[in-house]
Amino acid sequence: MLNKPNETPNALCAAPDPPVTIAVAVG
Repeated sequence: MLNKPNETPNALCAAPDPPVTIAVAVG
């Protein structure tokens, strides 16, 4: 996830990552 900051929100939702990682990716 951290290696792909351009990943779409859909991938983030599908990935079992903590909300912190999602927030960082979105931000």
